[in-house]
Amino acid sequence: MGTITKQDLRDLYVIPPATNVKKHKGCGVEIISYESKNKKNESKFFTLTWWGKQTKPSKHYMWNDVLKSEKYIQETLLKAELWDTDKKVNAKRKKLAKHPYKVGDILHGSWGYDQTQCDYFQVVKVVGKSIKIREICSEVTEYTQSMACNQIAVKDSFVNEKVFRKIPQCYITQRSEPSWYVKSPIFGSLSMWDGSPKYRSWYG
Repeated sequence: MGTITKQDLRDLYVIPPATNVKKHKGCGVEIISYESKNKKNESKFFTLTWWGKQTKPSKHYMWNDVLKSEKYIQETLLKAELWDTDKKVNAKRKKLAKHPYKVGDILHGSWGYDQTQCDYFQVVKVVGKSIKIREICSEVTEYTQSMACNQIAVKDSFVNEKVFRKIPQCYITQRSEPSWYVKSPIFGSLSMWDGSPKYRSWYG
């Protein structure tokens, strides 16, 4: 018995008796369309859509009108083409983008579930595409509840001698400017602090 391919698995979703079976392939998408008769001998038109490496169709539609089926196919293939173009453009923009961090900048990160932790780090060195950061202290600006407060960073007030080397990452879309961040040495991510007090809470 030969190896079962991804295409073989996809073909299994075409329910017999099917006629006019067609395969439409685009940028990262495949649509199989076919026609079938119901018990009243009426023609029904079906489309099955797979994105990427999916083995199960993400969309399975039945249409009463073949023109609506064809419209869906054309629009989906066009959408896939536009997404592929956006992806390539964004990848190029990301490659050319330069991080904005400089010595003295303060990065902030918040995380937690039952309680909210608030971390601050300061950029102490910029080396090519990477930066070096150290954790800094914070001070309370106001207590908002019995075990919650707002706090701000204290520049140059380092928690310890530990230095962390980080490579800045950015999230980018064709319709937005790069959004920069670095992975936190503690948890989650850090982004540029805007200078405003940040919320923190704790237990006991």
